[in-house]
Amino acid sequence: MKENVNFEAIYARFLKDLTKPLHSKPEFRNTNREAKNDEVSLSEISLVKDFPDPENLLESAFCDFDRFLSAAGIKNSPCGLPLLINYIEGKEKEEYVINVNRKGVTLSSSDTEGIRRGLIFIEDEMKRREGHFLPLGEIRRKPFIKKRISRCYFTPPSHASNDGLKNELEYDVDFYPDEYLNRLSHDGINGLWLGASFRDILKSDIIPEYGKDSDRRLKKLREIVMKCKRYGIGIYLFSVEP
Repeated sequence: MKENVNFEAIYARFLKDLTKPLHSKPEFRNTNREAKNDEVSLSEISLVKDFPDPENLLESAFCDFDRFLSAAGIKNSPCGLPLLINYIEGKEKEEYVINVNRKGVTLSSSDTEGIRRGLIFIEDEMKRREGHFLPLGEIRRKPFIKKRISRCYFTPPSHASNDGLKNELEYDVDFYPDEYLNRLSHDGINGLWLGASFRDILKSDIIPEYGKDSDRRLKKLREIVMKCKRYGIGIYLFSVEP
């Protein structure tokens, strides 16, 4: 790679796509069909949130679900079929249970990420059925692969200065727009690896040049961690030191 590589310019080309809303068009092709005998219709729902979330981590999930309902033409009103989001003891991380009957739908989990994954499943199930329908009965799901880690395609492909490339913490660029993280979450991603070098982020009394300007880098790293956490995505540092 040459020193004239401009990742800000390269990234700008893709920014429009990365920030495009996930639910920006009608979700169903056929909106006129009736519910089958083994389905319940959710043409109008009443979303009831009864789940402890002191860190407000589910705000992004509920905002996404609201946008899905709007794109799918589903009303969210007190008169609709109840969709209850509640807490249940003893489930694994990301595990959830969905109970569907003609009186309503209940989504239960022991942690916020189970609720997030359950809401995404409900969206996907409706899209699979091409309508505002869910199958009657109970659905239980939990992850087989616990850590599903990806890498942002648009960040510099180096974890340290190398042939003119800088570490992504050096750039004053938001490589993780909200809708990009929302898409990753819908694709099942719950981790991103991020390149970093200990010599850049850790100060040393023995080697004074190490950790120079580390406060700025650590500030950006913390901001990335907190932003990704809102979408159920953890950050894993790739810190191979030569």
